[in-house]
Amino acid sequence: MDINPKSEPCEKVYSFSKINNTTCSSCNSTFDSSNCNSGNCWCNTYPMVDELVLDGECLCELCLKAEVVTLIDDLMCNLTPENIKKVHAMGRSRRPQQDIDYTLTPEGYKKFTGWYLLRQGSCCGNDCSNCPY
Repeated sequence: MDINPKSEPCEKVYSFSKINNTTCSSCNSTFDSSNCNSGNCWCNTYPMVDELVLDGECLCELCLKAEVVTLIDDLMCNLTPENIKKVHAMGRSRRPQQDIDYTLTPEGYKKFTGWYLLRQGSCCGNDCSNCPY
């Protein structure tokens, strides 16, 4: 449950029962999914927030990212003790990703998200604007 790549093919990571080699099941764009069966699919770079099941179809990178961001937003809006434990159990992000772990300010600085900060396990004491603690 971390952002670092997994060794499993993406259909096992995100419960896809088959790989669609040409078309995203969400936006119908074409993409190259030739790396999916070798475990090098882009879906392996996203955190496993919850079981993501999309009728066994593969998504392009942009649509999968949007689905993951939506799951994170839903989880962060419902921070029950159980959900907080789930997030803490994921551990720290090893490769923070834009729009998931941080956003860019107009000045170009990284602003960590509440999701990223919650995964750290405790408050750093730097008065972060998105601190969930």
